[in-house]
Amino acid sequence: MTSSYYESDQVSPAMVASHFTSQNRGKNKVILAMAEEIVTLNQELERVRGHNQHLQVFMDSHGGAEVWEKDQAVAKVQGHVDTLEKYKKTLLDQTPKLENEHVTLMLGLEDFAHPASSYTELSTELRQIRNELKTMASSGEAVTAFESEPLPTAAGKAKQLKKNIARLALRCFNAEAENIIKAVTAKNVQASADKIGKAADAISRLTKPLDISIGFEYQYLKGRELELAGQVEQAREIEREEQRAMREAMREQAQAEAELEAKKRALLKERKHFENVLARIQSTGDAERVAEIQAELDQIDAGIADVDYRKANTRAGYVYVISNVGSFGERMVKIGMTRRLDPMDRVRELGDASVPFGFDVHALFFTEDALDVERQLHEAFAQQRVNRVNLRREFFYATPAEVHEALDGIAGDVLEFNEEAEAKQYYTSLQIAKEDA
Repeated sequence: MTSSYYESDQVSPAMVASHFTSQNRGKNKVILAMAEEIVTLNQELERVRGHNQHLQVFMDSHGGAEVWEKDQAVAKVQGHVDTLEKYKKTLLDQTPKLENEHVTLMLGLEDFAHPASSYTELSTELRQIRNELKTMASSGEAVTAFESEPLPTAAGKAKQLKKNIARLALRCFNAEAENIIKAVTAKNVQASADKIGKAADAISRLTKPLDISIGFEYQYLKGRELELAGQVEQAREIEREEQRAMREAMREQAQAEAELEAKKRALLKERKHFENVLARIQSTGDAERVAEIQAELDQIDAGIADVDYRKANTRAGYVYVISNVGSFGERMVKIGMTRRLDPMDRVRELGDASVPFGFDVHALFFTEDALDVERQLHEAFAQQRVNRVNLRREFFYATPAEVHEALDGIAGDVLEFNEEAEAKQYYTSLQIAKEDA
């Protein structure tokens, strides 16, 4: 087949078949199939040529291949621009945080682990104070620097030097204040506040030739920050005292219950013994001895009933009024209650090695509602309470006679109350010291 068949727009399978069948007789079907495929390929070729011509016209109308390449390059550059724009936005979003960190670094104003940060009620005020501190520090209001005679240096550098010295002064003050706040306790809040004031005064004296000083409002905010830390430490101290008192009460309760249980076991064992004795004596017919043993059993039964009552009624116990003249003076008493079988065990524990002398007992009486009697006595002497923080510390500025009067009004006439403190060891110690002198 000549090239004219491929170049013609009217090529058909019949034309191709006619050409080849004239030269290859007997192969009409194969040749016809080939002719159809050639025509299909020719049509696809014509379509591609038409598309190429369309692209050529488009490129020619837009400046040709050179402009196309430039457009591609511009598109690539635009992609880089878009990436840079996103990066720029990220940096702008981070700018406030970076500026804040810069102020913190330059002025030594660190967000250290302040005690109040973990307390919900105080953390909001702490954040507000810290924000005000940072605002004053970054705006230059934290340090007062008055205009004065120019420093003996180049005019352009004098102002910057003074500004740097003011920043250095603020860094020193912030560092000292932070250490003071970290070391505050429930007992040294006022002393710590004085230290912050002294630190500001010391820095101001050193920078006085340049008329530089720590601003009073900034000092006040640091003082408030210290007060928050002090409130937290005081709250923690109260909580620790309450926990210690609770543990002590729980130990006393457990010990009382253990004593009651041990007492009941002993009484049951003793009752078993007398029951065996009674059985043997009854066989002898000794009526008098039987009556004696029965009386012992009745007494044991009464003891068991008393123990059961004490175990069931947790409000029953002994109210005690004790004093320790040698340790606390004549106008101080302790008013408490105990459920121990022997209340003197509790009194002796209170007078252990933690105090120089033992306690004197002024009143020790059993009542079915010892908790209520104790409460009423505490309320009667509430204004004379020694420890206003830990109410489990049951000491009061009062004399035994004053408590005796109050107790009579609460529990009726108390059968036994000793208003005088014997304090043998204390008075004997005074006598020995006098003789030695």
